[in-house]
Amino acid sequence: MSEEQQTEQGEVVLRLTDVVKTFPGVRALDGVQLEVRAGEVHCLLGQNGAGKSTLIKVLAGVHRPDEGQIEWLGHDFAPANPQAAMKAGIATIYQELDLVEDLSVGENTFLGHEPKVFGFVRRGYMARHTREILGKLGHSEIPSRRLVRSLPAAGKQVVSMARALSHDARLIIMDEPSAVLAHDEVANLFRIIRGLTAQGIAVIYISHRLEEIREIGDRVTVLKDGRTTAANLPARTTPTRDLVSRMTGRTIEYVFPEPAPEVQGAPELLRVEGLTRANEFADISLSVHSGEIVGIAGLVGSGRSELLETIFGARRSEAGTVRMNGKALRPGSVSAAVRAGLGMAPRSARARPCCWASRSTATSRSRRSASTPGSASPTSGARSRRPTASPSGSTCALATCAAPCGPSPAATSRRSSWGAGCSVTPSCCCSTSPPGASTWAPGPSSTR
Repeated sequence: MSEEQQTEQGEVVLRLTDVVKTFPGVRALDGVQLEVRAGEVHCLLGQNGAGKSTLIKVLAGVHRPDEGQIEWLGHDFAPANPQAAMKAGIATIYQELDLVEDLSVGENTFLGHEPKVFGFVRRGYMARHTREILGKLGHSEIPSRRLVRSLPAAGKQVVSMARALSHDARLIIMDEPSAVLAHDEVANLFRIIRGLTAQGIAVIYISHRLEEIREIGDRVTVLKDGRTTAANLPARTTPTRDLVSRMTGRTIEYVFPEPAPEVQGAPELLRVEGLTRANEFADISLSVHSGEIVGIAGLVGSGRSELLETIFGARRSEAGTVRMNGKALRPGSVSAAVRAGLGMAPRSARARPCCWASRSTATSRSRRSASTPGSASPTSGARSRRPTASPSGSTCALATCAAPCGPSPAATSRRSSWGAGCSVTPSCCCSTSPPGASTWAPGPSSTR
């Protein structure tokens, strides 16, 4: 019997009928229909703003629907809060994982429902059952007492799944789970998902990557502007043209507009020549003119983010020069880059919660591409707050970071743990070690 035939015979665990959710001035969900069966991977597709996030939050108990009916395991379902949804067997793994990084794997797995005796946490029981759950997920090698902070992105997702299984989840909702994973980590994620569905657990999988839908999905539901435009399509055989048309309302030929003509004679704003950092990138050269976008391509781990951080001064280059408006910037100096009008918006707002503002007013009209392992362009927008000088002489270029930074980036490129020097988050770019430590580095890169 094929996998799709088995899925069709699974019982319906979740059914949404004409679900409506409105916010002031916005009808986020407008009669959504959805049916999920036990042991299947049901893929949810839609453009940004289609209503996927709102639908997830309705199922997770964050929002209450205004109209319509939700049936869970054959009964009407209206969770009052996320705890009620989790207790009922619906677990949600958001794209931004909600783990406590300074707690252990076991403590995160049983967070909020720790096994206790006379008010004392049964840590041995918790560690033993965490190992059992990790074994079911095929990752018994992860120590239950290891801090979550030390795990890679793929390991943190495994811990999120372990937390869901600790609640005896019957349905796991995964929001863009592969967004921060390398290719081999995605393959491992799919292996785990197949193991979950083999146990009869249903999975709602949300992704923009159609190739992933083909590989892991059983059926597909498409949302557009809060409405269900297609339901229960076969994931492996539905033509891409049909999926794109139902997501966008246009045929695939009209999804992408014609590129704007290249601006001729525009002045050069940024020039990078021979930029090099050992074991990260070597001899990178590029230029950015006013009004243009320079695209940079590379695989995860190829050094794209490291190149950007070096151009911006968050890392010190070992060779090469960076010029802004013809003026060479001091290597390893974020404040010099900001004063010259260079800005940086990190890839991950969670990994790097601060957005570096620029004084540049360049606009983005024309497009170019360069096959080098990073990307950079001056950004436009609001003026940045003047850097705050620190006692050690370095500056914090972040508009939202109120505390002084630690020693200069030129002192060392070693990564450091969160200390008392930054008031934002542990991964703020001006993260420092405890007083007396001579280390400085940007927060962890989302591509490493």
